[in-house]
Amino acid sequence: MTFKQLKEKWYKKLEKAGFIDEEVKHPYLIPPPSYRWAMKEQIEEFYRLATWYATAGKFTTQKEQKVWERFCEGDTITEIANKFNMTTRRVVLCIQGHKQLMKEAIRNARREDRN
Repeated sequence: MTFKQLKEKWYKKLEKAGFIDEEVKHPYLIPPPSYRWAMKEQIEEFYRLATWYATAGKFTTQKEQKVWERFCEGDTITEIANKFNMTTRRVVLCIQGHKQLMKEAIRNARREDRN
């Protein structure tokens, strides 16, 4: 039995049971593979640059730098807040502020590379 035949068999069983697969009914709910791949590459590039900024960026306190480093390592906002005894709001504000500073640092670094 091929995969296609097996899939059709199971979809018939599911249909008889009353199951409606929203992804089949509305295929636009799933981004195309090329879009998902592009997103993955963009996310990887963001975290690569964020890690660079963790060492090259200017932080007002060591705590801010540690928060950014944990963010770069994939910790959740809640995990970071618990680790540094901060509110989640404070962590979010810190990260958002440094995202903007990171963009500026990247622009400046690229300008210097061109000169």
